[in-house]
Amino acid sequence: MTYPGPPPPFGHLTRDLEFAFKPGFINLNCGSFGATPRKVTDYVRRVTEEIEQSPDFFHRLNYQERVIEVREKLAEHIGAEPQEVVLVANATTGVNAVLRNFAWEQGDTLVSCE
Repeated sequence: MTYPGPPPPFGHLTRDLEFAFKPGFINLNCGSFGATPRKVTDYVRRVTEEIEQSPDFFHRLNYQERVIEVREKLAEHIGAEPQEVVLVANATTGVNAVLRNFAWEQGDTLVSCE
């Protein structure tokens, strides 16, 4: 999978074009409360509007198909099988799910970076 077009610019131009920060705001915290790019928030608004126009149809007939489609695209991007891709709410939830599925034994060591 290749990036469609030239790479985006970085720095102030990207901040101003791709994010909804107030003028002069410099975001230094991208770990706890990271900013969402405008393209993502715009898409979320469109899907939210679609859901609200027909909630039952979306959740009963359309939602699962979309989740499968996203898993397939992510799998292709990372070189995995779609059934190996799981969508989670955030990184903490994902790490928690992985670590709770190991058969830990007395003496096992967990190494982490802070």
